[in-house]
Amino acid sequence: MCFHAARIETRIEGGELVPLGEQDRSRWDRELIEQGLGFLGRAAAGEVPSAFHFEAAIAALHCRARSVEETDWAQVARLYESLFALRPSPVVALSRAIAFGMAFGARRGLEELEAIAQRDKLAAYPFYAAAFGELHSRLGEREKAAERFQEAQRLARSAAEEQFFARRAAAAAAFS
Repeated sequence: MCFHAARIETRIEGGELVPLGEQDRSRWDRELIEQGLGFLGRAAAGEVPSAFHFEAAIAALHCRARSVEETDWAQVARLYESLFALRPSPVVALSRAIAFGMAFGARRGLEELEAIAQRDKLAAYPFYAAAFGELHSRLGEREKAAERFQEAQRLARSAAEEQFFARRAAAAAAFS
């Protein structure tokens, strides 16, 4: 929780969602990050890791990286593999697929998204559609990206999400 709390001030600005890659990391609370690292170090002394250990380790990797590009995405993907082994859920599978896309390329990320066993449980989750949008965008497939962001916009659960996905859809469509 320390890792997530450390970046809370940068996750929403002016009522709008700010994705991880656009957050001002200089504004993250370094004391909370250090506190989280201390807690994680003490918790890791046990012999049997739990889902909480893997979640904290993933958050720690994000907090320690100076940018999204400098994040050890291969390690994040491995940690999501371990988390999925302990707690197989569609949302963990989604996060795993996103990490694979960052670590091994957008095409691989799309393959992982399409391979999620319980995709039907993600059908109403806007970030599932948005993950497709981001990966299609990275591949230069702007029309597909815009369609997926529009789908995410329709599924949005708040005004902030709706605005965020609308901006993504417009940006993708502008290049179509």
